[in-house]
Amino acid sequence: MKKESILTGALILTLTGFITRIIGFCYRIYMTKMIGSEGMGLYQLIMPVYLLAWTITSSGITTTVSALTAKKDALKKYEESMDILYCACIITGTLSVITGFIVFFFAPFIADKFINDLRAVYSLRIIALCFPFMSVGSSIRGFFYGMHNSSIPAVSQITEQLVRVFTVIGIFYFFSPRGLSEACAVTAAGIAMGEVISFIFTFIAFLKLKKGLISLKYRHKPLKHFFTIMSSALPLSSGRILASLLSTLENMLIPQKLVLYGYTESNALSVYGKLTGMAMPLIQFPTAILTSFSTALIPSISARTDIKNDRYIKSTIERGILFSSTAGFWAFTVFIFLPKQASFLLYEQSSLGVFIIKLAPLCPLIYTHITLSGILNGLGKQKIIFINNILSSVINLAFIELFMEKIGINAFIAGMFASLFIICTISMLVIARASATKPYIKNCMLKPLVCSLLSGVFLKFIPIGESFVKSHIVINIVTISVVYTVFIFLCGVIKINDIKLILPKTKKQA
Repeated sequence: MKKESILTGALILTLTGFITRIIGFCYRIYMTKMIGSEGMGLYQLIMPVYLLAWTITSSGITTTVSALTAKKDALKKYEESMDILYCACIITGTLSVITGFIVFFFAPFIADKFINDLRAVYSLRIIALCFPFMSVGSSIRGFFYGMHNSSIPAVSQITEQLVRVFTVIGIFYFFSPRGLSEACAVTAAGIAMGEVISFIFTFIAFLKLKKGLISLKYRHKPLKHFFTIMSSALPLSSGRILASLLSTLENMLIPQKLVLYGYTESNALSVYGKLTGMAMPLIQFPTAILTSFSTALIPSISARTDIKNDRYIKSTIERGILFSSTAGFWAFTVFIFLPKQASFLLYEQSSLGVFIIKLAPLCPLIYTHITLSGILNGLGKQKIIFINNILSSVINLAFIELFMEKIGINAFIAGMFASLFIICTISMLVIARASATKPYIKNCMLKPLVCSLLSGVFLKFIPIGESFVKSHIVINIVTISVVYTVFIFLCGVIKINDIKLILPKTKKQA
């Protein structure tokens, strides 16, 4: 089977990420028009339950399958790779059925006591039905990543997004949901249908791949790898589960604290929906390339035995951190200098600019954190990820609990900045020690910040800089991006040699 390089896998996932992000944004714009900002707020309260279910049933095991499969693939032990996947599917399938049962039958209790909105009952019951498809499909995608085959997971992600969108559009077109409860249930139906169809596609692709790898006479021994999988997955899963629980608690507390700050319940839900359902996805939109690179790094680093003396991997890690921080400051540049225009371009609501300009300083930290997490996973530093996840959530909760009643939504943003700064610092130190890499602060932070500020000054001289005509906004974004890139190369932040070092090596070079 043909293998993909780190860059090839990242490029496939990047293209997929951009396609799914574009589809997702169009979908969010459509949903905003159909259910409003209050509806988006209710939708954002339901999503943590969905993500928590995925975390419990899949997250750590999927990452483990990817890493273990990569090692077996390097040794051409395909039968053991299959056994690892079968064992993972048994574990995730069992967990997802139990989790789905609990959410379905206890939906009224969850909606009343945790979400504090009984309008979420229908939605919770609908998404509970797709948990087995979601978790088992996730394990199979992890297997494909470990086999250095990103194409199948990429197509499945696009398929899932398209099915989700067309399911929701179709239901809204042929039926007229009455009230916010039914409207949000429609979005939940889209999620469930997307997961089911995505699973079917991934499963069929796996069956085709299996025929070319192992003999039909081979007797599988999936339980042989149970303890191997669990010993790796439990630290990662437990950290993510606890972090997900704390994150869910954050999301439930925010509307309540905003009411105490002075908002009505409807306005609090609306503000929450604008921030987490509209503004946050906007600033995170460009992270597709970093998420893709991070995902591609995990099996590639896991397959190496001597990281400190592997020049190619060391260079990839150093340049990955450099590129992610540079990309983060690019996003900071766009959103800090064009906040209203960026929100108007996608949502036709310039009022979102108030949230975007506050979130813009988070971009360098968010973008860098994505790559750092992938590197830590590849290095097998799941305990550090566990500590980071818990520490991040505790800091966020502290800011929400202590300051939100006094300064409103600003407390949530300040807490995110503080937590991201701390966990990025910890991750950098751990990676530097484990891989003998040297990500220089001057190039990663100081110079990109200067380039960002210079780009913003340059924008002031453009006559259409304050225009809200969409074509002018696009020109402004392209202009400031090009100017920022030019400054980045002029200041020596990134050099041509940096790009060459992460390109796949030819046989002659090797």
